Amino acid sequence: MTFDPIGEADVVSVYRRPLPSTKLRFLSAVMFDGRETIVSLTSAMTYSNNLQSDLTHQALDATLGHATATAEKLRGIVKFELGLSTAQMCNHDGGPLSLSLRSRRWAAGVVEASVLSRLQ
Repeated sequence: MTFDPIGEADVVSVYRRPLPSTKLRFLSAVMFDGRETIVSLTSAMTYSNNLQSDLTHQALDATLGHATATAEKLRGIVKFELGLSTAQMCNHDGGPLSLSLRSRRWAAGVVEASVLSRLQ
């Protein structure tokens, strides 16, 4: 909740976390509210198969309303989704994350000092 200094009214600002579109292989639920999680993703032994099953079900639901999909197309959609990945390139306090080992050690010291100064 924030205060509006001009209108002198309380304002509630709500931001929904963006839906994951990369690194889906690390999901704990399919869809932000878990509605496409048909098979539990809590067991390490069955996680991979269950995630593929859940993502296939999600792709099937999506294509039923818009187009038709064969089993081969559904496998292609899931394979594509599981292959997407992202990485952070820069840190506000630490600088570029692609630096040499010596530079990374220096940057780590900068980040540590910044964090420690905020805690004091």
